[in-house]
Amino acid sequence: MADGLEQVAADGALRFGALDYSSFVVMMLVSALVGVYYGFFKKQESLEDYFLGGRNMGIFPIAMSLIASNISGVTMLAVPADIYAYGFQIGLVLFLGVPVVILVVYFFLPTFYKLQYESSYEYLEHRFCKKLRTMSSVFYILGSYLIMSVIMYVPCLAMHQVSGLDVQIINPLTCLVCVFYTCLGGIRAVVWTDALQLVSLVVASFVVLGASMSRLGSFSETWSRLADGGRLEMFNMTLDPTIRATFWNVLLGEGFYFLNSLAVSPSSVQRYLALPTLSAAKRAAWMLALGFVVTRGLSCVTGLVMYAVYYDCDPVARKVVPHSDNLVPHFVMDVAGHWPGLPGVFIAGVFSAALSTVSSVLNTLSGVIYKDFIETRLRKKPSEKRASLILKGLTLLLGVGVVLMVFVVEHLGAILEVALSVSGVTTGATFGLFLLGLFVPWAETVGAMSGAVASLSLMTIVCIGGLHAKKSGAIKYPPLPTRTDGCDATGLSGTTTPRPPFPARGPAVVYDEDLFPLFRLSPFYYVVLGVTTTVVVGVLVSAAVRGARTRRGLKGGFDDLPHPDLLSPPVARLVHGRRPRHADGSVEMYQAVATEAEKIKG
Repeated sequence: MADGLEQVAADGALRFGALDYSSFVVMMLVSALVGVYYGFFKKQESLEDYFLGGRNMGIFPIAMSLIASNISGVTMLAVPADIYAYGFQIGLVLFLGVPVVILVVYFFLPTFYKLQYESSYEYLEHRFCKKLRTMSSVFYILGSYLIMSVIMYVPCLAMHQVSGLDVQIINPLTCLVCVFYTCLGGIRAVVWTDALQLVSLVVASFVVLGASMSRLGSFSETWSRLADGGRLEMFNMTLDPTIRATFWNVLLGEGFYFLNSLAVSPSSVQRYLALPTLSAAKRAAWMLALGFVVTRGLSCVTGLVMYAVYYDCDPVARKVVPHSDNLVPHFVMDVAGHWPGLPGVFIAGVFSAALSTVSSVLNTLSGVIYKDFIETRLRKKPSEKRASLILKGLTLLLGVGVVLMVFVVEHLGAILEVALSVSGVTTGATFGLFLLGLFVPWAETVGAMSGAVASLSLMTIVCIGGLHAKKSGAIKYPPLPTRTDGCDATGLSGTTTPRPPFPARGPAVVYDEDLFPLFRLSPFYYVVLGVTTTVVVGVLVSAAVRGARTRRGLKGGFDDLPHPDLLSPPVARLVHGRRPRHADGSVEMYQAVATEAEKIKG
C-alpha cells in the first residue's frame, strides 16, 4: 500500500484509491462539458457545421483529433502487452508515421480536397458506380460498429481490474458520456475533446515511464534485461509467411492498415475537409506524423519498460494477472500508485483514447448513413437545421447500440477476434477500390466490382479458417519465455542475486502439418492479401474489358479515361496529357457523375 492512496484486494490485485477515482471522474466531466459548450453556447445549426465544423476549423485541434482518433485504448493496452510477450518486432510501426503521411500528402489528400465530397465513399460513386459506394458504406458501418464495441470493452476491463467495479456499470456510464458530447457538439466537440484527452494520456504516460525508470535504476540495467530476455529483436528478416511478426509483414501489414486509416477512411477525410485550405490540411497531416511517432513510441516503450520491471518476476506466471493483456493496468498501479491520482489519470487517458476513437467514428458514421442512405431517399431535401437534428438522432441511436454491443462482447468473448477479423476482411477490399480508382486510370466498374468480390470471398475464407485454427490449437504463436526466480517476499523483482541462464526460446509458430497453407498465414498479411487481390483482379478484368472494346472499335477503350480530378495528382498529370480533346479544347468525362469542380463551374 502506498500512503493509503491505493488498496490491495483480497486476490492481491492493486486497486484505485479516492484520488484516482476523483481524477478519473474529472476527466469524464471535462469531456461532457465540452459537449455542453458546443451544444448550447456554440450551436451547430447546419449540416456543414455539425459534420465539418463549417470548414474553418483550426490546424492544431484537427491534428490532435487525427492523432487521437487513430489510437485507442486497445493501442495503449495491447501494444505494450504484445511487446512484453513477443518482443519489439511490432515496434517497427514507429518507422511508418512519416512515410505514410508523405503518401497521404502527395498522392491522396489533394484529390479528396479538390473534390470536397462530404463522405470519402462518395468518391467511389463518382469514379465507379453507386453500388460500389453503397457496398463500401455498408462494410464500413458493419466493421466500425463491431470494432467500436471492442474498443470500449477493453478499457472497461482495465477499469474493472483496478477498481473492482462491474463492467456492466462502467460501460454505460462512460459510453453515455461519449454519446452525450458527440451528439450535442458535433465535430467541434469531438475534435476538442480528442485534443484534451490526448494531452492527458501523453502526460500520464511520460510520468508513468519516469516512475518506472526510477525503480529500474539505470538505463544500462534496463537494456541488459531487455537483451537477455530477447525483447529487442526488431529485424527478423525471414520470408516465412507463417511467422506471426517479421520485418516484412509488420511493415507491409501495418503500413497498408495505417495508410487506409489516414488517407481514405471517412473519419480522417472528414477532418481534412474541416480545414479551410489544402495547405492547412497538409500541415495538419505533418503534425499527425509527429504525433503518430510520439504516441506509438510511448506505447512501445511502455512495453519494453514493463518487461524490464518484471524481468525475473513475471506477474502472469505468478497468476497475479490472468493474461499479459491485463498487464498494463497492473503495471501502472504497481509503479505509480504512490503518485496521488496518477493511476486514475492514466486509466482515464486510456478511456479517453477509446472515447476519442468511438466519438470520431460515431460522428462519421452518422454522416455516412445520412448521406448514403437517408438523404438520397427523401422526396424533398430537408433544411439544414432539420438535417442537423437527424444527424444528432442518428448519433444517439448509434451510441446506444454501442452500449448494448459491449454487453454482447462481454458474454461472447470470441466475438473480439471475430470483430477484428471482419475489419481485416473489409479493409482490403475497400482500400483496394480506392487504389484502383486513384492510381489505375483504365480501371472501371466491372473490374472494381470483380476485384472487391474476389477479395471479400478470399479473405472471408482465410479469416474464418485462421480463427478456427487458432481456437482449435491447430496453430499457435508461443510467447517468449519469462522468469519468476527473482521474486522476493513482496512479489517484486529482485536484482541482488546472480541470474541463472535465461530459459531457451522455443519456436515462433507451431501448426499442424495438414493445416491448409492459407490458414497458416500471419494475421499481419491479411490486409496485404486483401488489397492485392482487389487491385490485381480489378486491373486484369478492366484491361480485358477495355481491350475487347478497343478491338471492336467501341467507346470505352484505353483512350476513354476518367476525369483527371478523380485521379491521384501524378496519375492525373499523365492522363490529362493523353485525353482526346474537342475543337474548343474541352475534354469529355468518362463517368456520368460530375466532379465537384465541374458542379461549381456549372
